[in-house]
Amino acid sequence: MSMLPPSLLTGARFVAVPVLLAVGAPELRFPIFVAACVTDLLDGVFARRLGSETRLGSRLDALADFLLVASVSSLLASEGLLSPLFVALIVLAFAQFVAVKPRAGADPLGKHIGTVLFVALGVALAEPVWWVAQWSSLVASGYVVASVAARWLR
Repeated sequence: MSMLPPSLLTGARFVAVPVLLAVGAPELRFPIFVAACVTDLLDGVFARRLGSETRLGSRLDALADFLLVASVSSLLASEGLLSPLFVALIVLAFAQFVAVKPRAGADPLGKHIGTVLFVALGVALAEPVWWVAQWSSLVASGYVVASVAARWLR
């Protein structure tokens, strides 16, 4: 089956990263970010329905998610809305994801970590106020730490 639709959706997330970083108007960042998040939801659905799931596609999907989350987190950190420690936590969590070979059985926390991060960053982009961004990143940080610990202990 064709890998084109899922690959195009994943590729759109790669394109969204420099667009988000280049957009100067904060009010435009949120809709661009939401559109990028929707591509994450749809690329997997299309890949499964078309029978075009591949290991490479899965890794590119994870890389696109990481670049989107790390870039938006870095952008918000550079504006003083998020702590640089949050960005470091995301980088370390992704490094662990890549370095630790998954064992049998799904990581129930890791399966949804992208969604948690997307929601936290979406909240921070929708309402770019320091305390809102801090609370959303604090909740996401707790989830990321729990996921990393669960993955490490498996």
